[in-house]
Amino acid sequence: MIILSMVAILTSALVNSPATIVSKSLAEPILFTLIATLISILSASFAFFSAKEARKANKLSLHREKMEIYNAFFLLKMHMLMRRNTAEMEEVRKFFHYKTTAPIYLKRKLAEAIIEFYNLCFDVAESHKHGLRAKTKEERIAENEKFKKIYKMAEDIQNMLYKEMKV
Repeated sequence: MIILSMVAILTSALVNSPATIVSKSLAEPILFTLIATLISILSASFAFFSAKEARKANKLSLHREKMEIYNAFFLLKMHMLMRRNTAEMEEVRKFFHYKTTAPIYLKRKLAEAIIEFYNLCFDVAESHKHGLRAKTKEERIAENEKFKKIYKMAEDIQNMLYKEMKV
């Protein structure tokens, strides 16, 4: 408003002064041009600030999705740590949705690690689903290797997720 009133005062001074350069017939178009210019500058600044706010909103929305993946990963990790030999297929399957959305929201390397982690957990739960049967020495060694890999991957993924989660 202050700028508009200043433009109006300037325009009237130009038209009403004795040594006026601008004729009264040109004063009105000049005034409209100045007002239009000011309005376009204001609208450009509002557009800039709204775009900035939209970027923040998008970043927060992505952070929420990443947080859901992190929470689901943490639950699966804890289940595998606590239930090791008795991992339940139902608990592992709860992570399936997050495994499929990870490539959308996370960096490729992290998403691939999460998918591999899920597949290992699924394999372990699948082997325990068939009940307790006598396992050969080779099967026990292979299972222990899977658990070592699961624990190592869980730590690596958690560190990558921490880096990814920073806002």
